[in-house]
Amino acid sequence: ALDVGVVSQHAHTTRILSGEVVVDECIHRCQIVATYEVPIDDVSIEIEFVDFGFGHARLRHAAGVYQVAQSNGTCEVSSTRSTLRTHDKKRLMPPSFPSRRQRLAAAAAMRGAEIFVATQRPNQLYLLAGAQHEDPSCVISRGTCVAILFHHRGGEVAETVVFPGIWISNACRDLLHDCEVVENGLADPTAEEQLAHRLASMAPRRVLFDQLSDSLGQSIAKVAPSIELVVDDFVTTLLRRCKDEADLVGLKRAAQVADLGMQTAFANVRPGVSCADAIAVGTAAMLAAGAESVAMAPASGIGTGYLDSGEDPRRRIEEGDMVFIDMGIWVHGYLGDMTRAAIVGTGSAEQQDLLATVQEAYQRSSSLMVPGARGEEIYQTVVDLYAPKGWAPYFVHHLSHGLGLGGDVPRVAADHAEILHVGDALSCEPGCYIPGLGGARVENMIYVGDSGPVELTTTPINPELAS
Repeated sequence: ALDVGVVSQHAHTTRILSGEVVVDECIHRCQIVATYEVPIDDVSIEIEFVDFGFGHARLRHAAGVYQVAQSNGTCEVSSTRSTLRTHDKKRLMPPSFPSRRQRLAAAAAMRGAEIFVATQRPNQLYLLAGAQHEDPSCVISRGTCVAILFHHRGGEVAETVVFPGIWISNACRDLLHDCEVVENGLADPTAEEQLAHRLASMAPRRVLFDQLSDSLGQSIAKVAPSIELVVDDFVTTLLRRCKDEADLVGLKRAAQVADLGMQTAFANVRPGVSCADAIAVGTAAMLAAGAESVAMAPASGIGTGYLDSGEDPRRRIEEGDMVFIDMGIWVHGYLGDMTRAAIVGTGSAEQQDLLATVQEAYQRSSSLMVPGARGEEIYQTVVDLYAPKGWAPYFVHHLSHGLGLGGDVPRVAADHAEILHVGDALSCEPGCYIPGLGGARVENMIYVGDSGPVELTTTPINPELAS
C-alpha cells in the first residue's frame, strides 16, 4: 500500500533511483514499519510516501539535510553511506478520516489522471454508497452496470456519470441522486459507445479503469485515439482494503445473517435427513433475513476428501457421518462467509481427532491475525500442526482471503506473502480433508483491530445439531 514517487531534475537519475528503492514490508495506514534506503549520491531529490487512506509523509533532501513535512516521522543521514533512512513506527493520522471519494481523487491524481472509470460492481457500490444512494446494491443488484465515471477536481470528485446500459437504465435514473445518469433505451447507442463519446468530449490525457474489456477499449479508441487508457484497480487493492465504518456495518450485518443460516442448518442435521433438507431451511432463513443471494455447499459421509465423493446433497445423513457445510452469501453487497463441521453422534476416535485438530488449527491461526503479522508465518502454524500426523498434504487451499464487497485483499496462502494491518477484514479457514476418513473446516470472518482479531461470525465452533 505504498507509493514512492522519486522526483529529480534529471529523468535518467530518477529512473535509476526509483529502481533502487527498497521496500521491506507493505505499509498501510501510513505506518512506517521497517527501514527504507534510497541511494542519493549528490542528487537533490524529493521522496513522497503516500497512503491515500490516511495522509502522507514528504522527505526532502537539501544541502545534505533531510527535513520531514506533514508527518511525525524521523529521518537520519548516514555519514558513511549516501542514503536516506526512515525508521518511524508511528501512525501518521490526519485529524479526520478522508471520505472514499476524497481518497479516490488523491489516488487518481497521483497516477496522473483526472478520471477513474469503475466497471466492476464492487467498486461501483463502494464509490456510490452514501453519495448517490444509501444502499446502491438495491439499484445495481447485479454486475450489469456498464461503467461509472468519476471526474475529480481540487481533491474532490466533482462529477459522477453513470452509464447503466439498458437493463437498469430506468432504475438508475429513478433511484440514484446527485449524479448524471446517461439513459439507455432500445434505440440508443450502447452504453460503451455513450461512454466513449463522453470521454472524447472531455478530452482527458489519461483515464484509469479498474478493468477494461476489449470491446470498451476499442469503442474509446475509435472516437478518442489520443486518450491513454490505463488499467489500475487501486480501489480494490488500496482504498477498499482498510475497512471504514460503513464497511464494518455491512460486514457485521452479513456475519449476523450467516450465523443465522449456519445455526438453522445444523439444527436440522440428524440421521435420516439429507444435507439438502438442512441447507434448505438455512437458506430460507437467510433470505428472509435480508440476504440477496445464498450458496450453501454441504457434504456428508466418509468420502469428503475436499467436497468430492461426499458432496451429493441428496444423500441421507447417517449416524457417525462427518457433516461439513460451507457458505457464501451476499447481504447489501457484502460477503458473508463461514464454514462449520460436525460429527453426527459420537463418531470414531479418528474422526474426533480430525475435528479437534482442525478446530485447534483455527484457534491458533486466528489468534495470530494481529497488526504486523506475516501471512506466511500464520499459514505455517497450520502446516506445523498437521505435519506430525501426516496431514499437511491434505491442507490444500489458502488460509484466508479478503472480505468486503468482493475480491478484496489481503490473502494468506502458502505462496502469497502478506502483512496484516489494522482495518483488514479476512477469512480464517484452515481445513483438512483426508480420503477415507472425512473432511473438516472451521471458517470465520475476522476483523483486524488495534488490539488484535475480532470474530465477526460467532456461531459456536461446535454447532448444535438436532437432538
